[in-house]
Formats: sequence, C-alpha cells, structure tokens
Amino acid sequence: MPPPPAPEPSAKVYHSPDGTRNVIVSGDEQKAYLYDTAPAPAFSPVYLGSSVNDVQFQLDNSGKLDGIVTVLDDGALNMFDPNGKPVGQVVYSPDRTRKVEISGDDRVAYLYDASPTPAFGAVYLGTTVAGVQFQTDESGRLVILTLNEDGSSNTYDANGVLIDSQPAPQQLGQASSAQKDGSQGIISATSLEKSASFKTLSSENVGW
Repeated sequence: MPPPPAPEPSAKVYHSPDGTRNVIVSGDEQKAYLYDTAPAPAFSPVYLGSSVNDVQFQLDNSGKLDGIVTVLDDGALNMFDPNGKPVGQVVYSPDRTRKVEISGDDRVAYLYDASPTPAFGAVYLGTTVAGVQFQTDESGRLVILTLNEDGSSNTYDANGVLIDSQPAPQQLGQASSAQKDGSQGIISATSLEKSASFKTLSSENVGW
C-alpha cells in the first residue's frame, strides 16, 4: 500500500486515551489513517477507509486500548483492533429500524430489528459479506442488499427474507448483469459502491 498523503491543514486528529494511537482524517473524501505513536512504530500507517465523520476508541478494564471505531457519514460503524485490522461493521437503515452486523474472520452477517419493540430476533444473512446497503424499491419498501467477497449479491426484504440472488458479474460475463430487475424495481449490486459504508468496508479498500 502506498504511504498515506500528507494531512491537510484542516485534518482532524484523534488521540487514543492511552496515547498509543492516533487517527488522522483528512481531505475531501475524509480518508482515515491509523498511526502507532511509539518511537519505533510496530506498523506503518493503516488505511481505515473514507467518509469518516468521527473516531472512537475502546478501552478494556485495565485502561488498555482494545479497539477503534470509525463512524461514517451514512451512520455506519466500522470496528478495528488496535493495529487497524477490521473486526466488524454495523450498518443502520435510514429510519434506524433495522441494522446489519458483520463480524469475524468469516464476515458473518446478521439482520436485527432495531425498533423499540422488535418483531423478530437475529436473522442470519450469510458469510463472506463484504458490504451491505439499505435501499427502497419502486414500491417504497425497504430492501437490503449484501455484496459477497466473490462479487455475488443477495437482496432481502426488511425482515431478512431472501428475495433474489445473483452470481458474481464475471460469471455472467458483464458487471451490469449483477442486478435484480423485477416488479419491485431495479436494484443494482454495483450501486453498493455509492454507499460510504460499502466503500470503506469493501475488501479492496480495507483488506478484510
């Protein structure tokens, strides 16, 4: 990975409470980089993604840094270990009634009803999930798109019921084929790239 760009004068610098890490957010794309502040850093600056609006640090009971959370412009949360390895993601629907959590090395995804009185428990959405986005179809209904690490995609309704599955674009011969085109509207898997949470969590950009 190339070295991070020089921070702009308007860059935001976030310091971990224990003084061991800094996160610098800079530029129009709000790109975030993690730095080890030790005199002999254990690692080079680590890219944490773009569209970062805020950074939070988590400490364990002894006061040692335990994790780093970036808050994106679209409200998604990305979780990293102290060395910048991604460990999870939380993405909320625009109305905050649904959330998808992605965690673990296998990128396991679960859908939750986040309303005050949940109508259902956790719904399993699969493994190797690289990104997720909430959208509305042409009927105004909430749908959930997940893009897998192999490029395939799935579409679910608001309760986690599978509506459609599409293979990876290369399996169809063209990227534009990875889409759902039906009575509920046209929902392209490539539209995930427009989401701040997907751009940050894609395996290409952060390195899951």
